[in-house]
Amino acid sequence: MENGEIVFAKFWFRVFARLVDTTLVLFISCLPLFIGSFRKELYDDSTLVFYIFFLSAVIFHFFYYPILESTGGTLSKRLAHIKTLSITSEKSPKIFISYGHSLTCLVLSILTLFFILGVLNIFRSKLKQTFWDEWFFVVVIMKFN
Repeated sequence: MENGEIVFAKFWFRVFARLVDTTLVLFISCLPLFIGSFRKELYDDSTLVFYIFFLSAVIFHFFYYPILESTGGTLSKRLAHIKTLSITSEKSPKIFISYGHSLTCLVLSILTLFFILGVLNIFRSKLKQTFWDEWFFVVVIMKFN
């Protein structure tokens, strides 16, 4: 920055920061599974394993992103020398703004993941159905006689 000029973060710096943060969140989210791996009954129920991982990711996400963003940036943003600022104050966003931002990113990420997986289900399905086609018992055809 020269003479107080604002330089916006480049795309690949933001991608790097997101990938590092996501890797960290996933690693930390797997810790309860690792700790629980010493209990055989935990792994007898694959649904329980998914719920533990998912809840761990959501809980960690709600602590990691908002708290660090409101105090200067996540670890990866600090490594990439980028920072989230409030447009109005040019300071780190207040924690409730960071929570809103974090929740929006989390919900949109989950919806995007479900959408991608839902569409990719076409390659697995014998009737070329997405997940939602299967859920509502419909098929999509090219011709109708």
